[in-house]
Amino acid sequence: RVHLFESKDTNRVIATIEVPGLRKDEVQLVARDNQLFISGERRPLAYSDDLGRTLVNELKFGRFERAIPLPPGTEPSSISASMDDGMLTVSWP
Repeated sequence: RVHLFESKDTNRVIATIEVPGLRKDEVQLVARDNQLFISGERRPLAYSDDLGRTLVNELKFGRFERAIPLPPGTEPSSISASMDDGMLTVSWP
């Protein structure tokens, strides 16, 4: 899920994206064709069948990708990103 916010003070768009359970090196950001592509992969938990059996699993796994439009002419070097506690924050002018 994503939240987009346009800051009046900094004249930047700030995108906050939920990426629970992923490390910074497991998320890819690519700016191409006036779009920001955010992708990664959630892997299933590695429980052994020898230890027991799954009773309920509501966790989603697999590859994901999200495209967010960028203003025309946005320089990739002007895009900044940080990640903390499963929340990715990306901003651009």
